[in-house]
Amino acid sequence: MTAQTFEEAIAEFMERSREQLGQEVMENLPPGQPSPYEQSGPPFESPLLLDAKTIHKYTLSIGDNNPLFNDPEYGRKSRYGAQLAPGPILALVRYPSAHGAKRPEGYPMANFISGTAWEFYDVLRAGARFRSSKVTKEFIERSGTQGLSSFSYQRCTTGTITAMCRPNATVRRSWCPKRPWRPLAQCL
Repeated sequence: MTAQTFEEAIAEFMERSREQLGQEVMENLPPGQPSPYEQSGPPFESPLLLDAKTIHKYTLSIGDNNPLFNDPEYGRKSRYGAQLAPGPILALVRYPSAHGAKRPEGYPMANFISGTAWEFYDVLRAGARFRSSKVTKEFIERSGTQGLSSFSYQRCTTGTITAMCRPNATVRRSWCPKRPWRPLAQCL
């Protein structure tokens, strides 16, 4: 059996990733049985509960001191009638970007999320639970660069669509100096 070259590994990754377009991405799903989370989907149930403590810790991590997010009493007295959570916390519901094709020995690729656009159709209230669906819509190779781009979208719902996420992931080719291509661990 001959070893796969770097170029062959890249071509295989691109072909297998394109085969996944329009399909549910099976990454970052809820814990399996015997967990109490609904396993049928899409959309899939998230184990994340937006309680006051989770929202407060998240806002501390991003340096946001908005009392709507940090003070449950303030939120209850607001026009929303509840403590709110900042929109990007939905990235904790399910990681917004997809990583493309996978295989046990890996591919000579590195994924970098290079941008995320959110659309919100409602505020995020304390006590909310979410379900999500994630589908890769495009996979583009830009000429003249070593990068590929994949564009996916994710819907987070509480019964109706609460938000849509459109991340852009840049996939960089990486290689081992030894040819034929080997997983990086074999190069060290």
